[in-house]
Amino acid sequence: MEMGVWRILTGACVLVCLFAFSPCECETTTSSLVDVITARDRRRLADVFQASVAFPDLATLYQSVKGLELTGSKLPSKLRDAACQYLKDNQGTSDLGNLFYATSVAALIGEGCKVTFSQAEDKARKILDGQPSAENIYFAVQTLTNIGAAISAETSQAVITKLLKAVETEESVASAGMAFSVGSLLPSSAGVNSLFEQIEDAVAQADETATSLYFEGGLKTTSLVIMGAFELASKLSKAPSITPVQAAKFGNYLVSSKYASSVSDAFYLMSSAAALAHNKYVVPVALVSTESGPITSSNPKLDVKLSNIFDEKVQSAVTVTLGDLQQPDGTKERRSKALTTEDNYIYSYNLFNDISTPGKYIVTLSTETKSDGPVAEIEEVEVTVTATYEVAVKSVRLSLEDKDQGVKVRTVSFNYPAKSTETIEADHHLKLVFTFELVNSKTGDAVSVHQAFVRFRSSGSEELYYVAEQKDRQYVLVVDVNKMGNDFGQNSGTYEASLVIGDFSIQNPLQWTMASVVLKFSGTPAEKKANPYAVKPTIEHQFRAPEKRPPATVSTTFTALVGLPLVLLLVVWLFLGANISNISNAGIWAVFFHISLGGIFVLYYLFWVELNMFQTLKYLTIIGAVTFITGNKMLRTIANNNKQA
Repeated sequence: MEMGVWRILTGACVLVCLFAFSPCECETTTSSLVDVITARDRRRLADVFQASVAFPDLATLYQSVKGLELTGSKLPSKLRDAACQYLKDNQGTSDLGNLFYATSVAALIGEGCKVTFSQAEDKARKILDGQPSAENIYFAVQTLTNIGAAISAETSQAVITKLLKAVETEESVASAGMAFSVGSLLPSSAGVNSLFEQIEDAVAQADETATSLYFEGGLKTTSLVIMGAFELASKLSKAPSITPVQAAKFGNYLVSSKYASSVSDAFYLMSSAAALAHNKYVVPVALVSTESGPITSSNPKLDVKLSNIFDEKVQSAVTVTLGDLQQPDGTKERRSKALTTEDNYIYSYNLFNDISTPGKYIVTLSTETKSDGPVAEIEEVEVTVTATYEVAVKSVRLSLEDKDQGVKVRTVSFNYPAKSTETIEADHHLKLVFTFELVNSKTGDAVSVHQAFVRFRSSGSEELYYVAEQKDRQYVLVVDVNKMGNDFGQNSGTYEASLVIGDFSIQNPLQWTMASVVLKFSGTPAEKKANPYAVKPTIEHQFRAPEKRPPATVSTTFTALVGLPLVLLLVVWLFLGANISNISNAGIWAVFFHISLGGIFVLYYLFWVELNMFQTLKYLTIIGAVTFITGNKMLRTIANNNKQA
């Protein structure tokens, strides 16, 4: 694909900005960043760089040292000395890439590390005199710049020509990114404008999703293009052909990789993010909630933060405007109110005055840069805010009613938050009827909550919850004392009655002990259940006593009977006239044969008392082979001796 051909691919995946900034969520268009690289993220990335300064190679050393500089961290003196020594150990390298990395590290460390790269200039100029790739041109020019070697106007023009040819031949966006960086190091008169004009074509080749732009080469290629484009733009004092929306989308792709764990990814992330944050032409920004909590009477302001990709305050003066306010029921109201700020970083608006009911509100915000600064304007960003309220408890009453006649025996009123001092008694003939109202303390309107219980708790810490139901403005709970007896095992006594109120939208969940109620049940109290968590009795384990062994005479007699067949064998041999006089006829092989045969018997004994089957087979293979060979030799010797006789 040629650089001049536009290729914009729309991805199937849509990245949605869902911040966990409870109670605020952010939904944004592509004109703003969906996330930022915070100071905490930069500290974590600095740890990645420091942990990797083990110098496995010069490329990693350069990325680690440069990465620490980009995160604002200082290179520890111990690592600085080690890096300098590593450069001295490798100053004789002739590889062009290593020369670039080594001279770059030397330039970063400064005068405290004096290293001479004798082959650097000759190697770089030799590469430029040939037909190098874009990458080799990048390494060569950067190396010459690092060591302070001059590049003539004639050489510069030749480099530009070779760069253009290499980019066209290689058909690589990464090559174009490196070409832009090389152009920023050469004189403007060398024809650098021809490279600058290709920035638009390079950006057009990026893959696109709903909120991000990136190149097929991933983080490295994307970073090379972003850095090269802004470096070349700074050289020529011209704005690159990158729109605010494109800059924001590139930034969104970068922050999606902010949890990089490799040195290479972390380096390219920080390098390109620095180019987006600190250029003079287009700086994408994020407008996010500051986690200031739900909107309440004591916390009435909506606070949002306007920052660059590094979560830093922008330098230009910016106006943040609240556009639409969407109510919990979905209706929208136009506000067009400007948020106030004292530092161009935190912007505030008193949203409590615009909120009538609790729930989730969606606030639409936009920005406008007051001067011709580089800060990109945000067309629209939506912040979801949760508004909560204080609940008040009113008209709390407990009525004791005869469950058969329906006649009220007694009514007791309670005043929150005090506990009633009255003695309340109820037996199994009655039922308890609790009624109460829950209202918004600001408006006085009746409200509904997710949780409304009355808890009864005994002195023995046994407790049960009964759910109250809302009827019109009131919550009502009717409990039959006789049925409560079944729930509490017919254990009559004094129970504390508490009102429990809970909901995600209220500021003051309640657990209020209203009164002590003496309940008298009709049944016989059930036996107290054993505590399943009590300490169990100790189990004393006893092994079975060994059986009585037979007398020693029995085992001795048995052993003698086992050895008796051997004795009988020897007697039979003598009776048959067996002799070993012929063994001398077999020579030395007879000795080896009988020794190995005896070894097999010993091995059988060891198998019985110590070895397992696999060990026995292993040793038997060796001894058996020896027995076979010596036995064969012994028989051959006997046969030969008999023939000669």
